[in-house]
Amino acid sequence: MTETYIHSKKQITLGIGLILFLFIAPIVLGYLGILKTNRNIFSLVIHELYVWFILFFVYIYATKIEKRKLLILSEIDISVKQTLKNIFRLILSFVGISITVNVILHLTGNKNDSVYIQKLVPILRQYKVIIPFIAITAGVVEELVFRAYLFPRFEELFKNTDIAIILSAALFGILHITYGTIAQVAFPFLFGVVTALHYKKHRNIKTLIYAHFLWDFLLLCKTVL
Repeated sequence: MTETYIHSKKQITLGIGLILFLFIAPIVLGYLGILKTNRNIFSLVIHELYVWFILFFVYIYATKIEKRKLLILSEIDISVKQTLKNIFRLILSFVGISITVNVILHLTGNKNDSVYIQKLVPILRQYKVIIPFIAITAGVVEELVFRAYLFPRFEELFKNTDIAIILSAALFGILHITYGTIAQVAFPFLFGVVTALHYKKHRNIKTLIYAHFLWDFLLLCKTVL
């Protein structure tokens, strides 16, 4: 193992740790009652802007500290027709995951009543214009951070694609714990597995961003309307 690789490994580990800290800090502060989130439109907007700040931090860390691109897996250009096909397949996968998770919860007697969503719905009904912003934030930030940044770097650290997929998906699921239900952790985990597998195979983060945005946008519209 070369000295350069050791240095790079330390940089990657530190970067992952800092990113997780930025995501977890608001959750911890919220549980402690220090930070109140999603109580009004102002706090919701601040939360979304904070998520964009995390992406900005990831970009700066990758380019200035690691001294390489945020996307270390080279992008493969695909046609518009193929992009639309891939988006359609991803959405079908998300629907299948959602149905499976909800059926399992129903059979096991678990409820999917999220207090977080209950607080969010009245705000979204009053300020529907923010729905696309939330969906865009989720699609862009979460795919660039969890799939484009974390997944390939986990793969570098552990030299194992399966471990990288599971770890990136597990973190993605755990960080949705604020929703307060098993489904809101299980679905993101499986969502993370599917999107990581797709990214590894097709090397096109834009497709994942489009699909993620569309899924969240439709889901928010369904929840609010």
